[in-house]
Amino acid sequence: IADYLRSRGVRFEDIWGNHGLGGRMRSRMIRPQPQIFGHAAQFITVNNSRFCLLINGWLERGLVRP
Repeated sequence: IADYLRSRGVRFEDIWGNHGLGGRMRSRMIRPQPQIFGHAAQFITVNNSRFCLLINGWLERGLVRP
């Protein structure tokens, strides 16, 4: 995903390992935009229609895989 995002000009902090509270399953906030995301999750469970729409968009763009 990192290469995909970089190739499209997305600036982000690549985080790997067990740093800080929450370890590998924590969330991060990217500045200057208030974008919060989880990282290092091995799977995603979709449990409502709004989240399903979001994940389907990610699937279409190749950001996640089934």
